[in-house]
Amino acid sequence: LGGSTGEGGGGWSRERPCFAEVTANERLTSTSNAQDVRSIRFQLDPGMDFCPGDSLAVVPSQRRDLMDVFFERIGYRYDDWIVLGCNNACGEAVDSGSPPHDRAIHLGTLFNYCLDATSATPRSYFFHVASTFTPPSDELEREKLQELSSREGRDELYQYCTRERRSLLECLQDFPSVDMPLAWIIQLCPKLQPRHFSISSACARESGRRAKDCELTVAVVHFKTPWKRSISGLCSTFLRDTEANGRNARVPVWIERGSLSLGIIPGSAPGADGRRKGHNNCAILIGPGTGIAPFKSVVDHLVNVQREVGEETRLLVFFGCRSKEMDYLHREFWETCVQGSTMFAAPGGFVTAFSRDQFGEKRTNDGGGGVETTKIARAAGPPLPEYSTMNKFYVQDAIDACSKEFFDMLHLRSATIHVAGSTGQMPKDVRAAVVNVMVKHNHMLHNQAEEYVKRLESTKRYQVEAWS
Repeated sequence: LGGSTGEGGGGWSRERPCFAEVTANERLTSTSNAQDVRSIRFQLDPGMDFCPGDSLAVVPSQRRDLMDVFFERIGYRYDDWIVLGCNNACGEAVDSGSPPHDRAIHLGTLFNYCLDATSATPRSYFFHVASTFTPPSDELEREKLQELSSREGRDELYQYCTRERRSLLECLQDFPSVDMPLAWIIQLCPKLQPRHFSISSACARESGRRAKDCELTVAVVHFKTPWKRSISGLCSTFLRDTEANGRNARVPVWIERGSLSLGIIPGSAPGADGRRKGHNNCAILIGPGTGIAPFKSVVDHLVNVQREVGEETRLLVFFGCRSKEMDYLHREFWETCVQGSTMFAAPGGFVTAFSRDQFGEKRTNDGGGGVETTKIARAAGPPLPEYSTMNKFYVQDAIDACSKEFFDMLHLRSATIHVAGSTGQMPKDVRAAVVNVMVKHNHMLHNQAEEYVKRLESTKRYQVEAWS
């Protein structure tokens, strides 16, 4: 697979992945919702320990039907064997069946686990090499390939390949006269890259030699390109289609250590004696959509070790989705945690923002086993057009609606802020909302509040983990 070694536990890494079994595959969103979000559970090796904030690296397999189309295009079969590294036989196919050489490789396995011919875009050098394997009789294709590989054709290459997410297979289909040898295809084919997903469950404590369960919250990627071509995410689609406990339910995985410094976790910060100890007892966790995954792991862990975290520990969690009834991820888990844990007592709580429903809810533990639920919404104002984003209720609006509790947690209780989710506008809007909280409740000027947030960032009291 190549690349650097992962830092996960149990000795498993990119060079030595663990083949973990998928034990559960459940849809979390309503079937009427266009967005398909899944809860995928793996059974890991007993030695694979992980902490809240860690991620699971997953190596997907490519669709067999597309692989068959690819091999037909290059003149080989999925079950062919090839010998690599021989002087005059690099990429030379041999008879199917038992491998005749100690360096023989099963062609289907090579492309399934190491190379990505059906989703990753090739680089410009691919088009240069392809032009040299175009017959003189097809001068038009040769010239087009040369243009795409030239310095002058960089913009056109971006429009044709990168922007449209054209795979190596699609490029070969678009230029049918190209007859590239297998050796060159193997060298130019993009490497199959692992995908990283935040773990959304706690690691079992004192499990001994029993296998460990690990949950991922996976949004199935599907979108249209500017030219209206349908693109599906390789790994998310692969996980969606993997049948729990099925024949092909074993997936290469390993643990990657997370970038978030979660001081609220017991054992997460180094103490004077070299051991790792928790140093904060309050945290604000903001995770719209699947950004809630690492924070579910945090809360799951804290609930399991509640006796160790202290009575003063408070959590203020913000979650955003489109609709309460369609994509409220892990709803039962959050409702159970709020009711059963005083960590969600005031000024903490679990705050939701339902953007299309145009309202949110704040759920708080009342200290006696009950839950106080308060509906929150934007301040009343003149009606706006349907398409206006001002009609929506996002996590930044929920922060504004709960600004008093947010200020109490952040400024009076020295809470840390952790934001997770997609890149783009969300992290900027959340940061602006934090600045507004300080302007509103600490009577700061805007530039003073900006400096306050910058100090939070420099001291790692404000952390963002975003992905595209």
